Amino acid sequence: MKRIIMLCSILIATSAWSQNRSQLLRDIRDLSLQIERETFNTRAGDQDLQQTSILMRRALNQLTGARNPGGVFNDCRDFIFPELKRVMPNADALDETIKLCRNVAALPELKWIFSKIDRVLNTREAITIAANYSDNRLFQKLDLLQFIFSKYNRVRPTTDSMNKSVQAVQELSNRRSGEALRCVQENFAIYNRTMTTEEAMSRTIKSCR
Repeated sequence: MKRIIMLCSILIATSAWSQNRSQLLRDIRDLSLQIERETFNTRAGDQDLQQTSILMRRALNQLTGARNPGGVFNDCRDFIFPELKRVMPNADALDETIKLCRNVAALPELKWIFSKIDRVLNTREAITIAANYSDNRLFQKLDLLQFIFSKYNRVRPTTDSMNKSVQAVQELSNRRSGEALRCVQENFAIYNRTMTTEEAMSRTIKSCR
């Protein structure tokens, strides 16, 4: 397992190496193949697998974010700063924006979370909560988050529903987005026939880990 984690770390660091671009891309592809081969034989525990999953998402996030100058950080700043400067002095809003965006990896998720909780919280509180939620564990999990929230929001207030939904998605962060969504949708439909919404969702998340 340590070998896989080391390979993931190298994959992330590769983007900073001062090498020819084509060589960098070859290195990334080679490392990805090595990681894939390791997964077939690993006996790693859940904690190590979770760490590896987070590192891999971070690496993927760096690659996809590179399509725009500055990647996710700049996109995050462009979204959060205008919201904060409406309620804070510009300098303070910029400082707060930079601090929040340093840990953001899931920008579509952040925007959607903010759109929901901004209706019931003040702007600064809503944007802070949304940014803190939107780390690597929510990366590419928007459809899953929306589905889970739609169920919890039947029986809980918006902020409680969002908190429960984010916690549920975090528990499923090791699963591929499509696989996790399908599992949750199918299992929830079965459990919810005989259980309350909250009981059904709790059993669903456990069954889909």
